[in-house]
Amino acid sequence: SFKSVRWKYIENVPVVSLVWMADECEIEEEFFVPSEGGLLFRRVNIRNPTDRALDTKIHLALAPSFVLFDEILADEKERTVRAHGFADMKLQCLEKSVQTSGRYDMSVVLGQIKPGEARRARFIYSIGGAEKILNKWRESGLWRKTTRYWSSRNQISTGNDVLDQLYSVSKIGLRAMTGRSGKRDSGIWMYN
Repeated sequence: SFKSVRWKYIENVPVVSLVWMADECEIEEEFFVPSEGGLLFRRVNIRNPTDRALDTKIHLALAPSFVLFDEILADEKERTVRAHGFADMKLQCLEKSVQTSGRYDMSVVLGQIKPGEARRARFIYSIGGAEKILNKWRESGLWRKTTRYWSSRNQISTGNDVLDQLYSVSKIGLRAMTGRSGKRDSGIWMYN
C-alpha cells in the first residue's frame, strides 16, 4: 500500500522518493537522473520492519509503449531487457544476482533480510545507447559528477519550509523547459 511520494535532496541532487508497503516489507524507490547521459537510476531499498527474517526478491518488467518500440526482448547473456523501434531503451541491474526471463522480465534475488535491516538493488534505464557512458564512469563516478553539478547551482535557505521547497522545485523544473540553445519553451504556462 502506498505511503508517500516526495522530492528529497541527497547531496543537493533532486531525487524522487516513493515509499510503499509490499506485504510485510517497506519499499522506498529513489529515482534520479545523472547530470549527463540519457540515463535514469532507480534504487529500490527494501526494509524489514518485522521481528523475523524475510526472503526477498524483486521483479521488474520493461513494458514500453508499443507505438515507439516494436521489438522487446530479454537478453539472458547480458542479463538485460531491451526495447527497439523508433528509439532504443535498455533496463539493466548493477547487482550480480540478476535473471531475465520471458520477453519483458527481470528479477533480482536479494536474499534474506534480518529484522530491522535493509537491502538495496540498483537499476538503470537508458535510451539511445546512453548506457555506453557506464564504460567510462561507474555509478559512483556519475553520482560524484551529479553532486558537483547540483552543488554548483544556486542554493537558498530561508528557514521557511514552503518557500524553500517552492524554490527547489522551480529550480529543477525550469531546467526541463530550457533548451541547450538557451531558448525557452513555456510548456504548460504558455497555454493557460
